Amino acid sequence: MKLVYIAGPYRAENHWGIEENIHRARQLGALVAQMGGVPLIPHANTAHWDGLCPDEFWLEAGIEMLRRCDAVALVDGWFESAGTLAEIKEAERLGMPVFPPARGTALSLLNDWVRGTIDDDEARISCLALGR
Repeated sequence: MKLVYIAGPYRAENHWGIEENIHRARQLGALVAQMGGVPLIPHANTAHWDGLCPDEFWLEAGIEMLRRCDAVALVDGWFESAGTLAEIKEAERLGMPVFPPARGTALSLLNDWVRGTIDDDEARISCLALGR
């Protein structure tokens, strides 16, 4: 089974914004699970632990979890998150596929990769061609 890191914004201006970000991440995670992959959703793992540790701790923890995954799938709004931008950079350094937000061709590509009909190299090239 492939382990897919779900990356997108967590922080927001208010509690409702955080809830929306968590919900979007969970929705994408559910799609990954339905495809047969194992989603790792940091948003859900530590939801509302704000202030428990410094933000830097959570950002570093996210990078460490990502390193143990096979790919990254991006949630809508990913480009607004400094943490997600750092996660993308690390995933690319490690040679992982980074899938754009799951709709249309990107959704089909993620599904094909999770199911093993395309390999990491083909997924990486296709993701780059799609853009983010």
